[in-house]
Amino acid sequence: MHIPTPLLYVFVPLFAVLALAALWMGAGSLLAWASGWRALAARYPGGELQPETLRSCSLTLARGPFAFNYNRSVRLSWGPSGLKMETLSLFCRAHRPVLLPWSALAGCARRKTLTGEVTALRVEEPAVEILVRGEAGGKLFAFWQSRSRGGAAP
Repeated sequence: MHIPTPLLYVFVPLFAVLALAALWMGAGSLLAWASGWRALAARYPGGELQPETLRSCSLTLARGPFAFNYNRSVRLSWGPSGLKMETLSLFCRAHRPVLLPWSALAGCARRKTLTGEVTALRVEEPAVEILVRGEAGGKLFAFWQSRSRGGAAP
C-alpha cells in the first residue's frame, strides 16, 4: 500500500507533536507523584497568593530515599496563613498549587550542603522534606524566625 507523500508531511509531524505532548504530560505526572507534590496538593490545596512572593525559585522535594529538584521553576509565596508553592504553567496540569499552613510544618532549619545553604522544611503528613535554595531559602527562614520570635507558633 502506497501512502501519498503530502499526507506523510501532515501526519508525521502531527504524530510527533502528539507523542511529545503525551511524553511531557506523563513525565510531569510521574515527577509529581514520585516527589510527593501530588500528595501535598491533595492534602493542602492551594489558596490565594501570600504577601511575600518570589518567582523562579529552586527547591528540592525529598520523599523517602528519593529527591527531586525543581530548578528555577517554582513560585513561592508566604504570609500569615502559610507557604504557597506553584510551578511554572508548563507543569501545572500535574502540579496543582499547594498552600501549606504553618501548622503542617514539623520544623524549619538552615542546613549546609555541598552547593550552599538551604532552608529545610519538614512536613509530617505526607512525609516530605522541602529544601529551598538561594535567596528564597534565606528569606523564608528569616520569616519563620520572625514568626517564632513574635509569639506566633510556626
